[in-house]
Amino acid sequence: MSIHLYIDAQLSQQISEGDLTNPDSDTFDGSNGDNKDRQLFVANEQTTLAEVLDAVQSAMVLAVPRFSDGEVIMIDSEEMRVVSGGGTTTLMVQRALYGTQPAAHAQDAIVYSACNYSSLLLEPVDTSGTDESSWCKLALTQAGLDAAVPGGGIFLSDKSFNETISFWRRISVPAGISAQKKTDIKLRLTGTMSLA
Repeated sequence: MSIHLYIDAQLSQQISEGDLTNPDSDTFDGSNGDNKDRQLFVANEQTTLAEVLDAVQSAMVLAVPRFSDGEVIMIDSEEMRVVSGGGTTTLMVQRALYGTQPAAHAQDAIVYSACNYSSLLLEPVDTSGTDESSWCKLALTQAGLDAAVPGGGIFLSDKSFNETISFWRRISVPAGISAQKKTDIKLRLTGTMSLA
């Protein structure tokens, strides 16, 4: 999937997806029980154009490397396929896919992964050591965390390529547990992907 979880509304701090380089974690004092709420965000892979792209160029320069060869991307209303350069800031693209029109795009225009998602389900999972996924509650609003089912998932709704969805996560560590930094409760996001 070309969709990711972020810990900030600016989408600059992506939560790691398996490598724990930037886990969604907090330090908890379990001696008396501790809980922490955090707002999190779901958005498509994205960056911006580092240079102007005219209506006929097939080479583009991105601010940050984000896309893979073969991936379909969207700038304004034009869809393009990455032909080469995936994983770098300089891409060769096939322009004007799927009936979209070639157009000029300004520097700093947002470049999205051109995928829409439906039936997005978010669930806490813990596959390392003791299963502590029941320490996690998920809700669409912070107030909704109080009534959320521990360890239960939430449906986030359908999401278009350029939309960001926010939700809330609460971790509650039971009293009598030593202070620790939780990194093994992960959030699994599943859904159905289609091109924009």
